[in-house]
Amino acid sequence: IPDSYSLPLPPGLPPGDYSLTLALYDVETLTAIGEASLTTPIATATPIGDRTSRFSLTPELGLASVEFPLQIVQGDAPEISADWLVFSAPQQAYRARWFLTAATGERRTRTLDLAPGSSPTSWPAGSFILGRVHLPADPALAPGLYSLSIALVDEQGQQVGSEAAVGAIEVLGRARAFTVPQLGTEVDATFGGQFKLWGYNLERGDSDLRLTLVWGALQPPDTDYKFFVHLFNPQDEFIAAQVDGVPHNFTYPTTRWAAGEVVADTVTLPLAAVPAGEYRLAIGWYDPASPTLERLPAFDAQGRPLDANRVILPTVVKIP
Repeated sequence: IPDSYSLPLPPGLPPGDYSLTLALYDVETLTAIGEASLTTPIATATPIGDRTSRFSLTPELGLASVEFPLQIVQGDAPEISADWLVFSAPQQAYRARWFLTAATGERRTRTLDLAPGSSPTSWPAGSFILGRVHLPADPALAPGLYSLSIALVDEQGQQVGSEAAVGAIEVLGRARAFTVPQLGTEVDATFGGQFKLWGYNLERGDSDLRLTLVWGALQPPDTDYKFFVHLFNPQDEFIAAQVDGVPHNFTYPTTRWAAGEVVADTVTLPLAAVPAGEYRLAIGWYDPASPTLERLPAFDAQGRPLDANRVILPTVVKIP
């Protein structure tokens, strides 16, 4: 049965390779039936039209506008939308160096792609390219007003052209804890030099298990890690219930943590479908961006490596 569909492309779509996915699902139940994907190259670009350059960086590239939030909280990674204007086809894969400058003159910099997934060398002259990036802010960045500016760097990382001030961002302080609360059970395990598990509190409900884990940041974490909690049978390693997530119900990613910060997080494991038996709880961290979901190395309180890079809590969970 031949069929055809038209997908309008948004203005400023950067040239590059895209994934086109067709999915089928049951209309009544929304149950997925299957999907197919293919790589679709897009080489065309939106003409500049009547857009004018507000910030000229090099003879090749300028900016019509830059949009960003006026306020962020320490550790946030706000989205920045940059309207790039291509006056002549770039000869290098330029990147953007963003500057946050405090009133004291102190500067923090991040170098990011102009439009992730799209090389400027593929941008035709006379085009408009919308670049969306996230600008990570240091979790320890002092609260205050910062000017935001940008400059281009070449493939060797050297600045080219002029630096342009595009506005100001106010950084607000974040409420943090640095004191370990009272613990039902102390653990003192570490994970990859990133996290410390101080201990936990456990509460058994009629049909669930509520586990409050108390973590510490040994340093500002270098990526957004995910934790896992497995309720497993130690006899055959059968996992009867599990939780994989980001602390505070996916609202507090680890790149927002400051060194020495203490983060308490409660997870709930349903027990209604767990077969009768005796179970243990295993805890660990992994990088979700890793193709193999590689776990962070786990060590006990004496610094000895732990099997399977997980900490097995001393509590035994009995299901009648």
